[in-house]
Parts: sequence; structure tokens; C-alpha cells
Amino acid sequence: MLTSVVKILLRLFVISLMSLGYGVVSPAAAAVSIKLPENALPAIPAQPLQLVRPQTDAGVRYDRISPVVNGQATYNPALCNVAAYWSATQVSVGGRAIGNGVDVCKVQAQTDDGALKFLTKWPLNNIHYPLTPAPAWAQFRFSIPQGHTASTLEYELSWYKLFGSMPTHCHPTEIDSTTGLCKLDVSTDWQPDVPAGLFLLWAKPGDSQYTVTGPHDPIEKIGYSGKQVFQAAVPEAMRGVDEVIVTLLTYNQYTKACEKANPSACTTHENENLELHSVSLKTTRALQPLHQPAHNTHVFWEMVRLGKPTGNRLSLCLCEQRP
Repeated sequence: MLTSVVKILLRLFVISLMSLGYGVVSPAAAAVSIKLPENALPAIPAQPLQLVRPQTDAGVRYDRISPVVNGQATYNPALCNVAAYWSATQVSVGGRAIGNGVDVCKVQAQTDDGALKFLTKWPLNNIHYPLTPAPAWAQFRFSIPQGHTASTLEYELSWYKLFGSMPTHCHPTEIDSTTGLCKLDVSTDWQPDVPAGLFLLWAKPGDSQYTVTGPHDPIEKIGYSGKQVFQAAVPEAMRGVDEVIVTLLTYNQYTKACEKANPSACTTHENENLELHSVSLKTTRALQPLHQPAHNTHVFWEMVRLGKPTGNRLSLCLCEQRP
């Protein structure tokens, strides 16, 4: 009798896990073929972030990297160094923007909240200097807890404008009256045929090359001051590694265009592609095979609360209670 009850509970347990999303891995991100300038990309770290991986009892874990506001920090926009706001061991940024005889980092920390602004040009707010194609990037490192598998990346953005290298929907003032196409205020080395969206570069310590996925959201959408969280699945090759290194990259993304889904929503702003506020990695513990409870063991259902940076959710657990 007890065996039959356990079998029924096991079936209900699996159904409950699937409906609650516990331990269910989202489809893996597909690799994309895009030619990126290798000399402008970050080097893949050779050594792991931590020699001993962290431990956790949680079934689902979110590791979040975000800036610390520091009103006393000194910041030099020419240097690609955001350690005054972000973890120096986990975060690095890069890319160069050159204009008017000045060479600055293409990803800059905002002194009010530490957000990372991905620039498109330099100087800002100057119509005499066009958008430049050099990649802008921010790299993040996550040490995966023991027994866990990486599944989902979350990134929090505002002020996003990613319309690819050749946008097809533009404000009426940005359309060439002769060709009917979008006018492009870009430098001569602007690259054609780069699709709209954000690209992600994945690796583990010691790799010789990146796995590139994308384009990812936001694609042909306009973001304002309100923060929006977007998600991307971790590639299959990165799910079982001890450390995930992920780089968020913008490349040849024009900004002065209109939303694909709403052509009446347009922007003529050109200074940046996006502002990045935080990056989180979701990991899950592999489900352990359930054994038949011993004699005189009470089988019961228990609601287990799973923590998340933005709140909590509940999951069902088939537990044993020994006398």
C-alpha cells in the first residue's frame, strides 16, 4: 500500500516541479555566426575566479552583480576601469570611442548610480562626430555553486536603442528623400548587415574562443528611464561548467530609428545604445533520484520557499519525516 502511495506522490511531484518551473532548464541559446573584430574583444581569463566553488543548500540560486553607489569615488572616462562602482574581480569593460582628438572608454560608469553606459560615439551631443563601429562590452564572471547548473542570464537595462547597422524604420526627418532609406550618420568603417540586438559572448576560464549567441532582446525597441529585465538562455556547452564568463556586447547598432512593432515610436537620440544596471545568473541543483521511504516513515508534502533577488516563490517538496 505504501509503495502505491509513493508512486502516486512521485508522479504528482514531477508534475508540480514542471508547473512551477523548478529545475526546468529553458531552451539553450543558439550560437550565431557574426564576424567580430577579435582585437577589440576582451581576453578570456585563464584562471578561475575561485579555486573552491561556493556551496549552497538552495535548489535555485540567483547570483546578482550590481554597482555600489559611491559618492566619493573618482572616475576617469578615458580609462576602462569601473572598480569604483563594480566588483573589480568580476566585472571589466572595454571598447574605445575616439573623436575631436580625445580617446575614451566606450563603456562608462554613471557617477550617480554606477550604471554602465554603452556609448556609440565621442564627443557626445555633437553632430559633427558620427557613430563609430568599435564594439562596446562589459564582461561578468560567475562561479557556479557546487552541484548546480547554469540555466538563465538576466540583464537589467534602460535607455536601450539597438536597431542594427542598417535600420529599416526611421523618423521622417531621418529618411533620405532621394532613396527613401534611413540616413546613416556613421563613420566610413561602419559595418553593414549586422542584425539588431545585443550579442552575448560565453566562455569558461582557459577557453581559446567564445561561443557567441544573439541577437538578443531588446531588438528594435526603445527604452527610457524605467529599468527592464531581459533574459537569455545559457548555451548548452556552458551549463555544466564551474564558472561562466559572459560578455554583453553592442556592435554597429544604430540608434536613430523607430520600433519595429510600433513605427510611430521613434527616437533621434544617438549618444548611447543602452545603460546596464545589473546582471544575474540563475543556477539550479540537479534533481536527485527519490528513494522509497523506509518503514515507519511518514511521507508528506511541504511548501518550500525559494529565494530570488526580486521576491520569493513557492515550490512543492516531497519530504520524509523519520520517527
